Amino acid sequence: MSGSLLFGLLSGLHLGHHLGPSPLALLGTGFCGAFTTFSTFTMETLQLLEEGELFSAGLTVAASVVLGLASAAVGVAVGLAL
Repeated sequence: MSGSLLFGLLSGLHLGHHLGPSPLALLGTGFCGAFTTFSTFTMETLQLLEEGELFSAGLTVAASVVLGLASAAVGVAVGLAL
């Protein structure tokens, strides 16, 4: 969630004309890409599926998507407010 928040913040700063396209690409793709990873999320979800925990796996996926989008939206709002 912290990576989504950070990328949202960077996007908000870009939309507010406080961050150019090159720094956005470098920080967004480079730093945020290195900072966040789906490997743990994928491993945990697959482990739940292998254990037959279909509801828990689905809940994990849904919660991750919803919380990630919400975190990014908060980041954009903060970036635009600065």
